[in-house]
Amino acid sequence: MIRGKRKWLTILILIVLIGALVSFIKHHHNQQQANTVTVSTATVTQKTVTIPMSAVGTVEPIASVTVTARVDGELIDTYVNEGDDVKAGQLLFQIDPRAYQVQLEAAQANLARDQALLVNAENTLNRNQSLVKGGYVAAQQFDTLEADVASKKAIVASDQASVDDAALQLGFTRIHAPISGRTGAILVKSGNLIKSNNAQTLVQINQLSPIYVRFSIPERKLSKLRQIANPKTLPVTVTVGGKTVTREQGHLSFIDNQVDSTTGMITLKATFPNKNLDLWPGEFARVHFPLQTITNAILIPTRAVQEGQQGAYVFIVDNENLARQRLIKVGPALGDFSVITEGLKAGETVVLEGQLRLNDGTPVNVEK
Repeated sequence: MIRGKRKWLTILILIVLIGALVSFIKHHHNQQQANTVTVSTATVTQKTVTIPMSAVGTVEPIASVTVTARVDGELIDTYVNEGDDVKAGQLLFQIDPRAYQVQLEAAQANLARDQALLVNAENTLNRNQSLVKGGYVAAQQFDTLEADVASKKAIVASDQASVDDAALQLGFTRIHAPISGRTGAILVKSGNLIKSNNAQTLVQINQLSPIYVRFSIPERKLSKLRQIANPKTLPVTVTVGGKTVTREQGHLSFIDNQVDSTTGMITLKATFPNKNLDLWPGEFARVHFPLQTITNAILIPTRAVQEGQQGAYVFIVDNENLARQRLIKVGPALGDFSVITEGLKAGETVVLEGQLRLNDGTPVNVEK
């Protein structure tokens, strides 16, 4: 009888214990579900990437020439319009040549006169050569004849220089384009008197094709640029007014020989063919070129990166769907992605959204 009561008591205790255990498990499960955070994730990838460099630059002509007159006179003809494309050597302006033509003719006349006098002096010298040998002419007189010939030769040479100078001044009355390019505003109209000594600008010509884009980069980037075997082969693209000029590609053509100590920047230039005149002098342009290539780079979306007291970190999701905080080192940015130099490996899962509700070890539910 007593043995039967003990049996039923044992069964009752077991039932109570099992019920308590079930209740505890159910409560723990409910509590765990209540603490679970729903997150979105991304997989860590690995690939070779090129890190671009961007800078704000200014479009400027490779050559820009201010056309001025080299002689005085009245401007009588203009053979070019504002905004015309001109070729090197093309006639642009004509200054009244009459005064310079007269000077040239006078110089030529003086030359002809003195050449005739020289011929006469040489003939006299030649006739007296045999006479001085026979003693019929004094040696001193013959020396005077030789000196006269030498003097007249010098006069003829001076006259020739005057003729050349007069011809040069006459040539300066016709003003030609020194370079090929496009003209700006014509600042002096026909009928105006031009003075060469005040460097009066007639027109400015800018070379538009090819053309430069000048920009600067921080000195800390110079070491990356110098690591490239031939920096001048770097392809360069530009964005002007939000539009990327893609019809042609430029190349890096100039690296300054010193860093500006006041700004810590170094000046570079890129050359563009500009055959379609997409670039215009004075425009602001954003320059893009590849500065560094990283092989087997670890990439994650930048929004997965958080900042804490110990530095940058991310939350990864382990095999048990628990969030684990991981310290990382962040490298260069590449659009919406960042290169991670330390702390992650390819194939791991990082949390993109929901980090603010996470602690190390928090259960997570990954959004599909």
